Amino acid sequence: MPANPYAPPDAELGTGGPEPPPLRIGWKIFFFALAGLTLLSVPLVYFSTMQIQLADAAGFASGLVTLAGLYGFAFHRALGARRFWAVWLPLLVAWDAIFQFALVPAGLAEHDPSEAPYGTAELVFVYSMVYLLYLPIYIALYRYAYRSPELWRAR
Repeated sequence: MPANPYAPPDAELGTGGPEPPPLRIGWKIFFFALAGLTLLSVPLVYFSTMQIQLADAAGFASGLVTLAGLYGFAFHRALGARRFWAVWLPLLVAWDAIFQFALVPAGLAEHDPSEAPYGTAELVFVYSMVYLLYLPIYIALYRYAYRSPELWRAR
């Protein structure tokens, strides 16, 4: 019999189960905003008078894959394999750079922004704004592939 029957137990308090996934409210809002913009772009781009080229379709497809990764990160769901997302991230960064700085100026995708009455400062501003939108996507995919071990361990 213990010395003091009224003493609290020495056991650790806790549920004994795994930690609940993080809420990531901001990432969920970002995902829904980006998904909405993607859905909105379909009728605006594909039903406009603009000529759609192969690079545009490839860019849209890469955007859908990227959106799936953003969904997986925001909602803490393992989609595919961690290795896929680890390979996809550098490919996406390279594709975005090639698309914006090679295909678009060459007229092989979308319209050429240099045809508009923009100067160099305006073009730098436009591309800076584009990459400010891309940066959170890159961060989310990096964290999804490399900083979510509890997510991939369960698979």
